[in-house]
Amino acid sequence: MLSSILNLEALAAYDLTHVQYSIADPWGPTWALITLMPVFMLAVYFGVLLQRRELTYANALVGQFACEFVNSKLKRSIRQARPTPFLGQGYGMPSSHAQFCGFFFAFWVLHYLHHPPLPLPGRSRPMWCRYMDFAAMLSIIVIITGLTCYSRVYLMYHTLEQVYVGCSIGIAMGAMYYMLTERMPRRAKHDSLLMHFRKFLYTNYFARMLCLRDSWTVYPDGPIEIEYSQWLTNFQAWTKPPACTALQGSANAHLSLMLDALAQADLCIAVPTAFSVGCVIAADAAQMRNPSMDLDVIEALAPYSLFTGYSRELPGNTHAEECALEKLARYAASTPDAQSKLAREKSSKRTPLSLFMYTTMEPCSERLSGNAPCVDRIVRFNEARHVTSAAWLAKGTGLENSSCGALKPSMCDGSLRPITVVLVVQGVREPQDFVQCQGQRVLRGNGVDVISATPRALPATLGLKLPPLTSISMRVSEGINWLEDACLRMAKKGHKT
Repeated sequence: MLSSILNLEALAAYDLTHVQYSIADPWGPTWALITLMPVFMLAVYFGVLLQRRELTYANALVGQFACEFVNSKLKRSIRQARPTPFLGQGYGMPSSHAQFCGFFFAFWVLHYLHHPPLPLPGRSRPMWCRYMDFAAMLSIIVIITGLTCYSRVYLMYHTLEQVYVGCSIGIAMGAMYYMLTERMPRRAKHDSLLMHFRKFLYTNYFARMLCLRDSWTVYPDGPIEIEYSQWLTNFQAWTKPPACTALQGSANAHLSLMLDALAQADLCIAVPTAFSVGCVIAADAAQMRNPSMDLDVIEALAPYSLFTGYSRELPGNTHAEECALEKLARYAASTPDAQSKLAREKSSKRTPLSLFMYTTMEPCSERLSGNAPCVDRIVRFNEARHVTSAAWLAKGTGLENSSCGALKPSMCDGSLRPITVVLVVQGVREPQDFVQCQGQRVLRGNGVDVISATPRALPATLGLKLPPLTSISMRVSEGINWLEDACLRMAKKGHKT
């Protein structure tokens, strides 16, 4: 081994990384760097794979190596020389760089075309911005492929024919490889052998240990929008004071209203094909008195119930949040001066009155019935800018709080102003019995905070009075989140276990 290394005539340069250019050419260094793009791309593959743990990147990397293996076999079979005898080692047909980039081009263009940005409402970015991102990614792929292929001809490592054949073979291999390993498995039936193999890839011990995943099986347009929304939510929470009482799911005021929502869910007629959910829309006393007050500075929450709703309360297969919002919108429309164009114009300049929504289950983001999901209704409600006054709400709903007593209309702000839902407090995440719910992610992406009601002690310790439920019995014991347990069992009443 050592003797072969010392024999300089026995050494050869690996063509993928060995680049020469004319000293007299001012663009030579630039094109030399561009022609090394496959090496940079391999480094990026490994870096992205280690960071994101996505099996799609691992699959693409395996395909790239397979493409290189095929290229080496083809070169030895065709044995066509390079355009110059002193640039490059070995044979030139087909170009390995062009074949590498052709595979990269076909695989990722097909991937983006099969996973375009979905035109779903309630996302964290406007659709035009997401389509610009989509177009930019496709453009980068095309530019990288084109420049790398051209660099091989410019530096005279390959003829135009060798680059063309290499790129064509790479595109053909990339397209075929993607369809066989990505497209077809994703369209396989759940009981097929291919689907069972895919499930094994995601659930075996090795995959779990390394946290390997395939986000495109769960999110049709990939993980970027999901993670961006979550990051945006966390960033917004980071910018808020750490002691923001309104965003603490363990606050007694939130727990008390969630119990009221649970009592509403108890009124639902149980059906085996839908959940039974209760909802309460409330406003805090501090906001009712002074809507300009920032929720971040409220030290003692005192939310007053405004409107309630429960699943299927109103005709038309309605949901709890839908019913509560409908009642609120109808009542707001009856506000004195609400129909006055001048009054509405003045109200649009005022700070909105912030509302809390308490729902025993995460608002739905998809409905099998085809009706608008609750997250869309919440977003549209905020965008509609319904106007009313805190005094009018207090007059029509007879506001009462078990811990604070009644809130009289005379104590509340009487100016006409928009009303918006700023916080959703949920009792439990929606189970994947019917659809894969992304409600809280969509709401957070539209500026609505979402928290879960999480009691830190038993009701008696917290001074909470449990509602007299008829559908289920409350299971209150140490070691379980008794409120989440009650919300989930209430939601599934009437379901076959």
